[in-house]
Amino acid sequence: MSGALKQPVVKEVLPKQLLWGPEQEGNASLESMGRALSALGLCSASAQPGEAGGKYAVRHYTIEACGIAFGPLGFESLLRFCRALDAELQGTQNGTPIVLTTPKENYKARMNAAVLLGCFLVLKHDLSVSDVAAKLGNEGDQKYPCAWCHTSSPEDNVLTVADCWHGAKIARRLGWVNPEMVEDDGLTDAMCKSYVSMSSMFDATWMIPGLIMVTADPTTVTCDPNPATCKLLVPRGTEAAGHPASVLHDPDDEETESIAGSVDTVCKDFSSDVQHERCLMASQMTNMPEDFTTFFKQSGIERIIRANFDLEPGMKERSYPSKLFSQHGISQTNIRVMDTRGGLPTPQDVQTLLDANHDFMPTSQGDSSSVAILIHCKGGFGRSVVLAACLTVDRFDVPGGAVMGWFRIMRPGSMTNIKQEV
Repeated sequence: MSGALKQPVVKEVLPKQLLWGPEQEGNASLESMGRALSALGLCSASAQPGEAGGKYAVRHYTIEACGIAFGPLGFESLLRFCRALDAELQGTQNGTPIVLTTPKENYKARMNAAVLLGCFLVLKHDLSVSDVAAKLGNEGDQKYPCAWCHTSSPEDNVLTVADCWHGAKIARRLGWVNPEMVEDDGLTDAMCKSYVSMSSMFDATWMIPGLIMVTADPTTVTCDPNPATCKLLVPRGTEAAGHPASVLHDPDDEETESIAGSVDTVCKDFSSDVQHERCLMASQMTNMPEDFTTFFKQSGIERIIRANFDLEPGMKERSYPSKLFSQHGISQTNIRVMDTRGGLPTPQDVQTLLDANHDFMPTSQGDSSSVAILIHCKGGFGRSVVLAACLTVDRFDVPGGAVMGWFRIMRPGSMTNIKQEV
């Protein structure tokens, strides 16, 4: 937490409809002000199996692996919160406002709820970030520890609650999220199901829908013991379906790079079943292809950027050969970034990314492109997200802090260390 939060008081957010009562859960005096509702409890309203609800979770990983990270909550939690709150507000016409509360002396819940409420005001009511800040006070100044950190000093934290509000504002303005989703149960259900299914089966996330997707290395995903995760890189019956590395060995592929003792690598525990708690089972997913190639093609992916080396600590098998997906019409560019010293791409790496995607995304108002790209590293949280953020900032001319805030909502676990955040 950054700085001291002001003593909790109840504030009016929407006249005669909504009050903000942080750390007031269980306070009997609220009865005279309105109907008290748990803010994080709204995240579980109508939530389907596999969703995180009001908890912080990184799919395919245990909560212990996440270190001291506790937020912001993921995209499906944000959607459920917004839809549930909008529905509740429709019933306040009788003059009894809603008081959103969080548990007493729990700054983590308070921060996560503040992100959700601010994003709701932005997405549903199109408020500016400054207007949200005026209503919620210094909630926006609070800072989150970096994902995966196991120790952290408050002065080292970078991402603020307000960064997440800024990210939501940009997402609304640029059409990355449809505000109508918070007004329609069917749209909310469909988006949450798609989001959770992609994450459960392919460890994939649309950071910007239809434009930028981030995943773990597909080979790493196929090694996951969860029976619901994808087990095939290419369609069944294809020559390289079984062991593509041996069938399509490419002498141009880079040699194995060993990063012994790297402290910046996020490694999946392939021996544990606990990390599957927030994943859908195969029977709960519909209309999902069984292999990565078909998934990429159906998603409109035309270009893959690989940021990891072929074999790194935590990988059970060597990464796929560079020609594997190109034979299916998906181009491949390798921008190998060492996962040490913060796992930061060099300026030349970023320039290579921009040059390789010179035709990607709008560069001026009204200009558009149908090209969609996939960026991945080993786990899909560090190097790949940094590159995706660099491309987004360059092509959309938006602040890096806002992009970081939105990306950490879209893919919890994004940015694996402080060096990547700053």
